[in-house]
Amino acid sequence: MSGDPRLTGALQALERAIADVCNPLARGLQPGVAPTEVRARVAERGIEPPDDLLTLFGWHDGYVSSSDTAPAEGWVGPALRIISLSEACDVHDLISTTLALKVELNEISSVAWFPVFDMSGWDVVVMNCGPEDPRRGEVMGLSPDMPVSAQRPMSLVEPVVRWTEYIRSGVWTWDPRDGWDSHLVDVSPETWRRQGCVP
Repeated sequence: MSGDPRLTGALQALERAIADVCNPLARGLQPGVAPTEVRARVAERGIEPPDDLLTLFGWHDGYVSSSDTAPAEGWVGPALRIISLSEACDVHDLISTTLALKVELNEISSVAWFPVFDMSGWDVVVMNCGPEDPRRGEVMGLSPDMPVSAQRPMSLVEPVVRWTEYIRSGVWTWDPRDGWDSHLVDVSPETWRRQGCVP
């Protein structure tokens, strides 16, 4: 399964939305990583990256705070943080036990999932990297404390477009003093964890 050709445009739209709301935050985004490096780093963990994973880390490789950027540590919403390839590799190593447990519980079919965004703590957005899986490239929120959702977007495009809409519509707002806030009506723990990620 090839990558979603809409992903590059969706990521660029997200970046424009971030820049319009908080330009210093956008300035902290780091240059992307070459596909060969992404493949090599991910392969060290026994994973063959889908095209969408290459596109994501080719877009930006995380975020760096400085005197010229917002002190947001890469948060692009109240429960969503852009991470670098190195961070994603470290997070993958941390969540490997959780992935194995989800396979044992028959919630997912393999451990070939790789982190793409952080949702704080042990909660992350992961992408299906199973080489023979017909759902390769799908994304979901992963938490050690909650069952995975059966309804998962087949591409990272869907959640990225939703995040952009949250910023543009004022559902997610940025304040230089207080950071991000969410104005979703439903603020249950499930919604807070999954907002913008998966249904």
